[in-house]
Amino acid sequence: MKSNLTKPIFIKTLRKFLWICPCIILSIIARAQPSSMTYTSPGTFTFTIPAGYNGIAVKIETWGAGGGAGFGSSGNGGGGGSGGGYASTGIFYVDSRGGAISYTVIVGAGGSAATASANRGTTGGTSSVTGSPYTILATGGAGGLGNNFAPNTPGAAGTGTSTGPSPVTRTGGTGGNSQGDAGAGGGGGASSSANGTSGGNAPSGTPGTGGTVGGGSGGNGGGNGVNGTAPGGGGGGKGKNGSSSGNGGNGKVVISIITFLALQLTGFEVIIENNFPKLRWHTINEKYNKEFVIERSIDGKKFETIGTVLSQGNSMSVMDYEYFDKDPFHGNNFYKLMQKDQLGFVSPLTNVIQVFVHSDRHLNLYPNITNQAINIILDDDPTQPTIWKIISHDGSLSKTGVTFQKAFTIDINSLNQGKYFFIIRDKNLDLLCSPFVKL
Repeated sequence: MKSNLTKPIFIKTLRKFLWICPCIILSIIARAQPSSMTYTSPGTFTFTIPAGYNGIAVKIETWGAGGGAGFGSSGNGGGGGSGGGYASTGIFYVDSRGGAISYTVIVGAGGSAATASANRGTTGGTSSVTGSPYTILATGGAGGLGNNFAPNTPGAAGTGTSTGPSPVTRTGGTGGNSQGDAGAGGGGGASSSANGTSGGNAPSGTPGTGGTVGGGSGGNGGGNGVNGTAPGGGGGGKGKNGSSSGNGGNGKVVISIITFLALQLTGFEVIIENNFPKLRWHTINEKYNKEFVIERSIDGKKFETIGTVLSQGNSMSVMDYEYFDKDPFHGNNFYKLMQKDQLGFVSPLTNVIQVFVHSDRHLNLYPNITNQAINIILDDDPTQPTIWKIISHDGSLSKTGVTFQKAFTIDINSLNQGKYFFIIRDKNLDLLCSPFVKL
């Protein structure tokens, strides 16, 4: 057992402490994670993960915009715009304990249809996310052809680029060509699972169909082209007697906060049972959790891992857990609970609980405020050479030695000013601790 004669340190929490001598019981509410966001309107945006998070799982997806359709000259249909590309990362983890992390999000605008005879439509905008450790962008599809361009050379389809883990990139479909008086179909925008298909060519009198996913259909001999569907569909070309070709569909960006790391903690408490702290907690909706990590501190600041408890597996039901600390400090003990997922990432799960453990073992240290020396008196003479340590308030080792005696003196002139802990094991191997201040 371990001794700590410091005054109890009260930790602010979401709920008031409930004193039940000789322990404090505190229920903890886990902090919610940031929310996922979907961006569909063209423009520039900022996505921020607030400071103070560790192990937040993120996935980013981008879709480029579709190209606008071309405008054929008199007697000819317009070519279809090409579809936008797609790019995504796999899941990666973000640590914002050092400060908030912001990503710049750009959603590409759909390309505009040509409005003058024999002109090409404009290229769709690129969608991207910057500020993460990776490059993620999807380019827009090229504009459709007017009939003064080579009839069999449609503009390039959009592509994707991703340097993230487990990247996925897809290519949009190319726009169709008008080969007569009908408008050609727009190329389909790429999706997360497949490339977009090409828009249909338009032989005389037969409008081309839009490619999947989302390409606009071409107009018939007397009709207008159809706008491409977002995200990333190319616009359909107009027929010879139509007044307008179709615009490309806008791009899209999705930043997902993967919530499978989260579990709902319904209670966390520490009680004293047979003079040993017993930690108990309960969860629901537990998924992909490997284990719980128990951390303890003597002062509520410097924590160390003292044990783990394996997860009982994925479950929507209430799961009950407990852990006995069989070697607590004598005096104040501070506990907090961490979660480790199946990929090995550890994140905080609770705030801190403080309990006080009584003991019949004693360590007498005096004076406890001094600039020269401290005197130590144990209950009994050591049965073998015993190592003692002086630990600074930040947890670093400041001085160590060996004693054979029940009473001895330690010179602390060489220590810097500040608060310290004297630690020694007695003959029963109980870890005794007492604080002092060096002036």
